Amino acid sequence: MKKIISLALVLIMTVTFSVPAFAVVSPDYNVPIITLRGDGSDIYDASGENIVWPASFGDEEGDKDALINSVMDVIFPHLVNGLLTGDYEGYYDAFYDAILPLFEDSHLDTDGNPSNGTQLDPSKQADNAYNIKYDKKTWHGGKYEKSDYTFWYDWRLSPLETAEKLDEYITAVMQVTGAKQISLAGICLGGCPVLAYLDLYLKKLEANPGMAPYIKNVIFDATVANDCTAFTDSFRGKVDVDVDALQRFLDEYVDPNENTFDGLEDTVPFLNELIFTSYELLREVGVADSIVGELEDFYDVIYAGLVPKLVIASYANFPGYWAAVDAQYHKEAVDFVFAEPEMREEYAGFIAKINRYYDEVSSRRNEIIALCQEKGTHFGAIAKYGTQAMPFTERQNEISDRLVTIESASFGATTAKTVNDILPESYIAQRTELGYGEYISADKQIDLSTALFRDSTWIIKNCNHDNWDHEGAIVEAFCHSTGMTTKNDTTWARFLVCDDETGTLTPMTQENPGEDIWDNTDNTTAQSTVMTKLAAFFRWLTAIFKTLTNLFNK
Repeated sequence: MKKIISLALVLIMTVTFSVPAFAVVSPDYNVPIITLRGDGSDIYDASGENIVWPASFGDEEGDKDALINSVMDVIFPHLVNGLLTGDYEGYYDAFYDAILPLFEDSHLDTDGNPSNGTQLDPSKQADNAYNIKYDKKTWHGGKYEKSDYTFWYDWRLSPLETAEKLDEYITAVMQVTGAKQISLAGICLGGCPVLAYLDLYLKKLEANPGMAPYIKNVIFDATVANDCTAFTDSFRGKVDVDVDALQRFLDEYVDPNENTFDGLEDTVPFLNELIFTSYELLREVGVADSIVGELEDFYDVIYAGLVPKLVIASYANFPGYWAAVDAQYHKEAVDFVFAEPEMREEYAGFIAKINRYYDEVSSRRNEIIALCQEKGTHFGAIAKYGTQAMPFTERQNEISDRLVTIESASFGATTAKTVNDILPESYIAQRTELGYGEYISADKQIDLSTALFRDSTWIIKNCNHDNWDHEGAIVEAFCHSTGMTTKNDTTWARFLVCDDETGTLTPMTQENPGEDIWDNTDNTTAQSTVMTKLAAFFRWLTAIFKTLTNLFNK
């Protein structure tokens, strides 16, 4: 009898201590999920009837031709003059004057505040007001879904301003639901106001010693809160056109039959027309042949003067986008975009606003997260890769989801140097010997052991940034969980492979490492012709502000 009792106790203890390694974490459906998305919300004029962002490139037949002709009429003579004389100031100014009208209706003023009554989509404002009137748990059989309490915000503004409005929204949600805790999901650009709110949350707890901590979980999904290469690099003037990267981008996103970018509407016909118009004009005046040997110098001159004017004329006018600049490059970016004393003086209020976010939030990211963890908040992240980064950035060959590198989205994972590389075998052996072998991806491109939340981060291969169809279940499960990790919940593997055709995520294994999009055996670059380089250059000029308005749409 004693032997039977002893055996029973052993079995009970064995089961008890082995459960955390295999069991699925029991969900807590009583926690509302507050979701903040990226900049997919339209911006309207004061009347609330006309969209001013995304910028219009002409919706009626003939509008695009008129726009191209208008731009070329303005900038081309100055470009030719610059090529012949070396003085590009007229070209810089002309390009700024030609581009500014496309964006100025949505621009903030020089203090970073909305101008002319521009506002968030009125229907989204109405959604916010509607949502806080109801306890939506009763709508879904006793659980909250991640879309129930989506907080819509004017993404142009500083995340610090958004955080204050988010605080009011969260208070209202907790009151109407009676919930004691909430979970936050920061998707894409939405990770920036989430990070800003965490700092505000800590200040509230410090100012109110009797207040109970109420943020249970925070998950960042493909967030740009740490860095968006398109912003960080272009705001610093670190712009480059790599023919291989450009070709991968075109191969991946251009439909050869329709001559359009997948998901980018009719951008390519517009770009192609601008490219060929530019080249034909250059050839007609005999300039194209004269710059063959000096093309690299030509790029350097154009980039140095044009980029600051281009970005401030388009999307560097939004403090919300500045929040996505890598903190280590913030000062460099400010000095580059606002290099001219007159501009620095004119935008003094704007600069103070983006510097405040840097000082209080982005430069203190890890500190803020650590303090929240001490208060009991559990953190997680989702990062994606396997698609070509925007082919005009300095880091266009790094492993990314098109806009965010794996290193940034995962809060510190180590990756192979480029999309065509794997981690060195010596590095893998060293990490494995230290006990971190399980964190090396089967394709040997990622080491997740160096990430901030290595046990609560999910990596999805062959999933581009604006594909949000697959990870929603992970986000929702995490927000409903109590301490969910890849070790105590095996529903989703640490490394996953996305299959768009079947709409599924499967574990990445040695047998299923995910099909490589690019041929890693041939990294040679074909000799670039003048046409190729000019095409790349003019693609960049337009793509740098056109495609970004589409890529963030959710």
